[in-house]
Parts: sequence; C-alpha cells; structure tokens
Amino acid sequence: MELFVVLVYRVMATLPALLTRIQPRILTIRKRRVMLDAQLAELYGVTAKRLREQVRRNRERFPDDCSS
Repeated sequence: MELFVVLVYRVMATLPALLTRIQPRILTIRKRRVMLDAQLAELYGVTAKRLREQVRRNRERFPDDCSS
C-alpha cells in the first residue's frame, strides 16, 4: 500500500507541469478538442510518422475518436 501512495504522490506532483505542456497544444476545431499528431508525437518523444503507425497497428489501445 505504501508503494501505491508514493506512486500516486509522484504522479500528482508532476501533473500540473504536464498539464501546462499539454493544454496550450489543444485546439478547438468545429467544437471538438484536438491535438495535432506532430505535437502529440513530441510529447511521447517519437516522430509523427511513428505515432500514426502505432495508432494504425494498435487501434484497440486508442480511444474510438482517435484519428477520426
């Protein structure tokens, strides 16, 4: 249980910094919130081409509205 508490604490401590990096990259287009693939890939540390490839290969791991 202690390990879980420590992990949750670490995630919560880094959450504000993560949100400040993500929120400015979210665009609203036709009343939908979206992120460009290049910006999302940058957050994951991969190329946009690689990100799109992984979305295609692992559709079940991504939300239904991803890449629609």
